[in-house]
Amino acid sequence: MECSMGRRTGAKQRSLKQKGLYKFMSKKRLAVLSTITDSGQPRAAFVGMALTPPLEIIFRTVKSSRKYPDLKKNPRRRLGGWLHNGSFGAI
Repeated sequence: MECSMGRRTGAKQRSLKQKGLYKFMSKKRLAVLSTITDSGQPRAAFVGMALTPPLEIIFRTVKSSRKYPDLKKNPRRRLGGWLHNGSFGAI
């Protein structure tokens, strides 16, 4: 049996998706940050993270970490984490 609640469009639909994503992601405290080294090699590290309601991801690092120089030299990065079913997904 199918049930339809009608269609939401535009800003309201995006707002509902954003709220659902925030509700799910705000429960997560760890993520994997992937960066690229000077030689173009991928590198990954666990980071503690926080999320703001507008979906800004915040994490901290220290200058002595491996990820700090990677991010300074090449800001391309990928953040990933575990989904509700135990699989891994990239953000």
